[in-house]
Amino acid sequence: KHNIFDFLSRDPKTYLPMLSSTRIGPLEKFVKIGKWRIPLHKPELTLLRRSKPFWTLLGEANIWSTVLRVPITFPPDKFYGAQLGAMSIPDLLGTQGTFLFFTTRRGDGKFQEGGLTIPFATNGKGPDHFTANVPGPGNTFLDGEPALEVPFSATVDRAAGKARLNVGGEELELAPGQLSDWVKLEFPAAPGVKVAGLVRVMVTEIGDEFSVYFTPISIDPEKPAMPISHPGYYSTYLAKKIGPFSTLGLAEDTWALNEKVTDDATFWRQSFDIDGERRKMFFAALDKLRSGSLVCVFDGTDRIQHMFWRYLEDGHPAAAGTNPAPEHKNAIENLYRENDKLVGEVMEKLGDGDLLMVVSDHGFTSFRRGINLNRWLLENGYLALKEGASGSGDWLQDVDWSRTKAYAIGLCGMYLNLKGREAQGIVDPKDAKALKREIIEKMSGLRDEERNEVAITELFDCDDIWDGPYVREAPDFIVGYNHGYRISWDGATGIIDRPVFEDNVKAWSGDHGVDPRLVPGVFFCSKKIDREEPALWDIAPTALKLFGLSAPAHMEGSSLFQDSTLQELRS
Repeated sequence: KHNIFDFLSRDPKTYLPMLSSTRIGPLEKFVKIGKWRIPLHKPELTLLRRSKPFWTLLGEANIWSTVLRVPITFPPDKFYGAQLGAMSIPDLLGTQGTFLFFTTRRGDGKFQEGGLTIPFATNGKGPDHFTANVPGPGNTFLDGEPALEVPFSATVDRAAGKARLNVGGEELELAPGQLSDWVKLEFPAAPGVKVAGLVRVMVTEIGDEFSVYFTPISIDPEKPAMPISHPGYYSTYLAKKIGPFSTLGLAEDTWALNEKVTDDATFWRQSFDIDGERRKMFFAALDKLRSGSLVCVFDGTDRIQHMFWRYLEDGHPAAAGTNPAPEHKNAIENLYRENDKLVGEVMEKLGDGDLLMVVSDHGFTSFRRGINLNRWLLENGYLALKEGASGSGDWLQDVDWSRTKAYAIGLCGMYLNLKGREAQGIVDPKDAKALKREIIEKMSGLRDEERNEVAITELFDCDDIWDGPYVREAPDFIVGYNHGYRISWDGATGIIDRPVFEDNVKAWSGDHGVDPRLVPGVFFCSKKIDREEPALWDIAPTALKLFGLSAPAHMEGSSLFQDSTLQELRS
């Protein structure tokens, strides 16, 4: 009913991936003035989430809500309230988070995903002086949209074990492993026009080689290049109130740790700092709230569990050969303790008529083994490769669609190559149900013989589990992975020349993209509820009922409080 089924969807015309939550359109109309072209419109930004969230419904009744960093809020909702967006907000390069690695090292310099390697040049001032350019977004004021750049230079003081950096005009002195505060970058695009971003910088090595890491460049909340808040000035207000903060949808740089560019200590520092930014904006909003609702997502526990789960269990392949510091081995518990303190601080501020809910949308489990669904489909005759292709191309580019009945893309979704829907579909719609049953029978209970474990508990037919106006946009299947299993990294990006099962050796070692029955979330409330088994979809109707509003007929779930309890809460 909200049209969100996975992080990724696919375009049935091209089979290429699409971000499931947001569509960013191109600039198409310009006026030329000399070498400059002046855009006549802003790029179209479309939120692909459908229906209305409860804060919009509250706003229609003139009840204020402040909504901070809730996923799938980019571009932001327009309602009676304030909102800072979260997941799907891109970095300044237009990606979901690309770190930069400047280095004197030579080689192919390619990362599997998530990063760019940029070689240093010497500037003629000696062997310890280096220069480079920091790439920014494409310049829409020029034909071809060449990348904007700001200069970056570094001087290494080997005796002191430090480097002096000049990043876009700001001077820094850093020792290896020292993460800078936020650095403001301004990319000049045209006379009087600059695109602003924020970055943190760290020297990773000073020795035979010299390397510097840049976090993904966040949109500057004080001067946002895209609409990241509602009203548009709300992010500016927050930046002036609490200081600079990350705006990237997935703010913690998981890819740099996966690629071993950074280490556990750096990721912990990033996560802890971002959690601190979130606390500041939350309490700033809470202190101003006189009536209405306040929603804030603290996702540090999610990020820490993704990256540090490997230290919770013996024999995790991602922990092989490591010797973690105690504070990193216990990082998950340590952050939960910090969040427990946060709950206590909030409870101290509650008045008699206030209600606090602490909710998570999922739990967590281990990610030890990856499954390449497309490889399984290939080996079982449901997918075919082009003549002479190896399957090494990403995003299914090696697939022969004229002989393919089913394919997988994203984290949990599988599709039939359906005639009349997919551009090169071959499965007749009248045969779809039988084909679904056949694949479900084979894949449900799929075993990893090498580990003697069940890898997939159940393959779900989406026609059986969902209904609503947008079910036609859903995958045909949802994969219910077992504990310890998830789509493999290559499998998620449509690479097929890998085994069906392989160890996960990346730091991203915990996950929740599994059979949802295995990873329930948690629920705490400052008042006793009247239901035995609360569910996530009960939160919206409960929020409406607390303010005396009835949930619309299409909204699933129900209030967690009986009318008599609500009367007591209001009295």
